[in-house]
Amino acid sequence: DAIGYPDWVAGMFMLSRLDTFRALGGFDERYHLYYEDVDLCARAAHAGYRVGVVDIAGVVHDAQRTSHRKLKYAGWHLKSMCRYFLSKAGRGVRV
Repeated sequence: DAIGYPDWVAGMFMLSRLDTFRALGGFDERYHLYYEDVDLCARAAHAGYRVGVVDIAGVVHDAQRTSHRKLKYAGWHLKSMCRYFLSKAGRGVRV
């Protein structure tokens, strides 16, 4: 009961079996700082895996939110977002 199954989980603390991560091809290096976690989760779903989140574990991430303050980072964020939504993995997945 403590496991939920969202479409994706944030990448600052993801766990995966090594064989699963390798089967998915790992993170796509074309993403620069943003959306690599969304892409990996979408590819996992397309491959028949389920992404789970355990609500009894907690992680504190001291997010910098640099893309909210610096144009260069906002550009990287938007570029990655567009790349994802135009990719095969990005079709039909909610974010």
